[in-house]
Order: sequence, then C-alpha cells, then structure tokens
Amino acid sequence: MTINSLFYNIKTGEIEDFTKKGLNDLKEGIARTPLPPQQTLTDDPIRVLRIIKFITKFELKIDPELAEGLKDQSILDILGTKIGKARIAQHLKAILVHSKAFQSITNLYNFNIIPCLFEIPPECVQKNEIKGYFEQSYRLCEMFGRYFVVYEEVKMTKTVLESYDYGKIRFLMYMTGLLGPFGKYNVKKDQKEETLPRWIMAKSFNFSAEESNIVTMIIENKDIFRDFLKDFLAGKNILVDIGKFLRKLDQWGKIWELIFIFAAVNDLADGKESAEKIMEDYGKLYEYIYDQKLQGFYQTQALLNAKDIKKRYKNASQDELDVVMDNLMRWQIENPFSNAEELKEEITKDKEKFKKGKN
Repeated sequence: MTINSLFYNIKTGEIEDFTKKGLNDLKEGIARTPLPPQQTLTDDPIRVLRIIKFITKFELKIDPELAEGLKDQSILDILGTKIGKARIAQHLKAILVHSKAFQSITNLYNFNIIPCLFEIPPECVQKNEIKGYFEQSYRLCEMFGRYFVVYEEVKMTKTVLESYDYGKIRFLMYMTGLLGPFGKYNVKKDQKEETLPRWIMAKSFNFSAEESNIVTMIIENKDIFRDFLKDFLAGKNILVDIGKFLRKLDQWGKIWELIFIFAAVNDLADGKESAEKIMEDYGKLYEYIYDQKLQGFYQTQALLNAKDIKKRYKNASQDELDVVMDNLMRWQIENPFSNAEELKEEITKDKEKFKKGKN
C-alpha cells in the first residue's frame, strides 16, 4: 500500500514518497495500492488477506478503487483455486489471533471473501448453498465477538487460560464459529470418513492435530452444555452429569470452557431469548460449576481401580461391574473431598447399592 512505500533517507533526514500519495494517505488514514488494485491483487491474491488485516488493525478507510478490487470475483476465484490452502491458513490464523479479529471477519464477510477461503467438497454442500452456511458462520462469530471478547480478554476462560493465551483462544473459537454450521457433514477420502470441519482443519488447512481436534470437539459437543443449562434452570441436580462429562473429555477436559462458550454462542445466535437472559443463565451455570469444584474434574482419577473393584465384587458380571464403576464415580463426584479408604468403607456398609444403577 502507499503508506508502506514510504522511505526514510538517512542521509538527508527526509521521508521519500515515491507514489506522491503515501504521506497524505498516512495522514488521512486511507488504504490505497500504489498500482491499480486489479494488477496488485492479481499478481498475488494473498494480498487480499494482508490488506484486510492491515485496514482492521489500523482502522483505515478503504480507497473506493481498492474496495472494488477486493470484491472482484475474478481475483477471489484465483485466491480460492490457485493459492495453496496452507498459505491461506497461515494468513487467516494471523487475522484470527488478533484482538480485532471480529472486525476483520466482518470485512471478510462484507467483501464476500470468506467462501473462497474454505475448500468445501461439492459432494458435501452444494455450491449454491455455501453462502447461506457462511451467513450462519458469521452470526456465530458475531455472537462470540460481541458477548465474550472484551478488548484483549475472553470471558469465562479461567481454566483454559492455564493452557492457552487469549490469542490462541480467539483463533480456536472463531475457527469453530466459521466451521460450526458444517458440523453435520462428513467427507470420505481415501476410504476414510471424517467430519467436514475436521477435514478442513487437518487436511485442507493443515492446522495442527491439536487445533483440529479442539475445533472438532467443540462443534461435536456444543449441545451437551445446552442440555445441562435446561436441566439446571429446571432445578434438576446435574452435578454428576457434568462431572462425568468433564472426566469423559480426559486430556481435552482443559477445553470444556470453549465448549461451554460455543453452546452459549449458539443460543445467542438462535435468538429465542434475549441476549441478556442467555448470558445471565450461562453465567449462573458457570458459577455453579466452579462453586461445586468441578472445573478441574477431568483430571481426577478414580479412587478405586478396576482390580480393587473386582476384588470386592468377585461374582459380578462385566455388565454389573460397569454399573458399579459408574456408581462409584457418581459417589466420588458427590463427595469431592473423599479418599479411597472412605469409599471402601462405604462399599463395606452397603455393597449392593452400587449395583442398582443411580443411587
């Protein structure tokens, strides 16, 4: 851009403006290309993403001719078909980690750039349907950006912040928002079938296995916290259900808050209740999880191992042992400060109750 083509002459101490527009554009905050935008963007279409990032970061006004270039379908077609997805992913990630990521997403959406960034196999989604899905994507990103991002920070991330910084959290959540509406589709390649979001993350964009797993898990599990909220508001005891779900996540339990946030984002996007009511309800559930000391339960080990349990239930079938182990974990969730000896005493007092399903 013209403001990037300014040079400082160390000999004369003067700024050299070869385009004769750079200094004025810098003063006025205008994004303009030195050469005609059509030529600049055709030479390297990835500049579309660089310009979007630049104008968002520095809050620049867009020169009308450049705006037309950014909307040029022939340029967007080249960006979508000729530029490697791994290269696009690199620039997209740089956009999404930034504190102004949603403003960049808005610019990408307004210039109709988003659809050309993603490789959507035609056997999954018809071409004429893709725009509608990305309208849903934008809505999800909007709800996350509006209600959870506060300057550099992200709300409701006390646990996940122990593993990832705010930039990484923004990237993961905005990618989840962009891919969320495609979660119901699968891709079958090389005799292997996987969800479309996982395929885009891992195979098309070549993001890390960890990032691909996280985005996929958030999308696949979003409805669980929506159901928890309904039961919570209905006055049901959901302590055990939440504890078992967090433990089921195992090593990925550290991202439970991202699943929680995406559940709220989907309810906000649905708009069936006011945003204030939705945020208030999810806030109460979030506090409940912390009040009950469940936030780190995914790291909790069973007080008794399988060998100990089989020793106490010698003649039990495998199905009965499964019920026993399930009920022992329920007891452990309900008694968070207990130890193995206390649980053994509980079994001794009433061995049969742990074989009866929910106690």
